[in-house]
Amino acid sequence: MLHRPRDTFRVLPQYQPLMRMLGIDAEAIFTHPQIVPWRTLEDRENCILDATAEGKPIRLHIKRYSRANRVAEDEVKAFELLRAAQIPTMSLVGWGSLSDGQSFVITEHLAGYEDAEKLVQGGLAFERLLQPQRTWRRDCTRRVCTIAIFTCATFSLGRRTLATFG
Repeated sequence: MLHRPRDTFRVLPQYQPLMRMLGIDAEAIFTHPQIVPWRTLEDRENCILDATAEGKPIRLHIKRYSRANRVAEDEVKAFELLRAAQIPTMSLVGWGSLSDGQSFVITEHLAGYEDAEKLVQGGLAFERLLQPQRTWRRDCTRRVCTIAIFTCATFSLGRRTLATFG
């Protein structure tokens, strides 16, 4: 018997009520009217979801990948590696894929933070992004203490490898 691919949507427990309230499932990530692209590239769209829950505004960032590939899964693994290495990064809300291969990653909005790609373009030495967390806490302010939306550093076997997910 052949197994037909199916839609998957993994959401952290604290965000499940919000997704249900907004009527968002895996398929709706690509069709929901409140999910608005702010940048469209050949392989993905970077989107914003603005909503209100319990009277509070909520903003989520959604990357929608249009091609069948493992980019969303790799990005989720990169978040896990960053946390395991105690490197501050954005908070994952959810991720998934459609049966046709499209995939997505949802993260919390990082008010007050800047993304690493823009910091390096602005003159910050790239090596500063790879310093251990203890140094980050001592030397950096809140807006610099994360490797944010466009660049994730992954660490394995004591070796530093940079992966760009921008």
